[in-house]
Amino acid sequence: MALKKDTRQKAVTRESRSWTSKGEATKERILNAAEQLFAEQGFSQTTIRDIAKKANADLSSMSYHFASKQELFDQAMARPAEVWCKNARDALETTVLRQGDQLTVEDVLLAFADVSFRALEQGDAEWLNYARLATQRMRPTENMNSVLTAYYLPVRKRYLTVLGGVLKDMPASEVEWCFSCFESNFGAMVYGHVNANEIDMLRGKYLEQLRRNFIPFCAGGFDRVNKVYADQSQIKKKGATKRQSKAGSTSGAKANRSAARKSQ
Repeated sequence: MALKKDTRQKAVTRESRSWTSKGEATKERILNAAEQLFAEQGFSQTTIRDIAKKANADLSSMSYHFASKQELFDQAMARPAEVWCKNARDALETTVLRQGDQLTVEDVLLAFADVSFRALEQGDAEWLNYARLATQRMRPTENMNSVLTAYYLPVRKRYLTVLGGVLKDMPASEVEWCFSCFESNFGAMVYGHVNANEIDMLRGKYLEQLRRNFIPFCAGGFDRVNKVYADQSQIKKKGATKRQSKAGSTSGAKANRSAARKSQ
């Protein structure tokens, strides 16, 4: 009896593992289909039925694995977002260690941009999906906010911290403003073309022009703003020094006049 019971338990275990394996495979197909369709069509234009059809999954499987379209979107888009953000963070830390005290704004911006440049050169499908999604006109509070908060914002904060260490004369708010301008322009010049299916144009000469010209151009803007604040700081210091010198001269003159009166 014990042997029969043990045999039945093993059979149940094997069957359970089989169902788990099939379930995970189905979930992976659904996520792959969702990632592609959301990237190509956007959140509002993509339906659960569209995803189920592309994934070769029935609607019951969709509802079993994902409670809502929003949950499916978050999980599908979190995958490429997580990869890109990890690569961007790793690229920054590698650059910081390599450059040490010689770190420049251009080094930091290139670390950020090169993650996308390399993915573009390699034709990385996940990155292309992430890039297309990032440029779509979507309601961020409903669709992108959870993904951005979880993955991109911590990486962005680290870039701002490193930039602040290089741009010592700029207030943190100005560093963030400049970085926001860089993000917007970089997105327009790279991600915008990806969304328009101009992948071939982005490769080769155009990509080298971005590396050679666009990154130094943006870095120059950061450095120029930093110089403005550095000059203002120097003017304030000189003014303070003059006031202190004048105050010292005035005090000395008063002391002399007082001593003269006493001698009389």
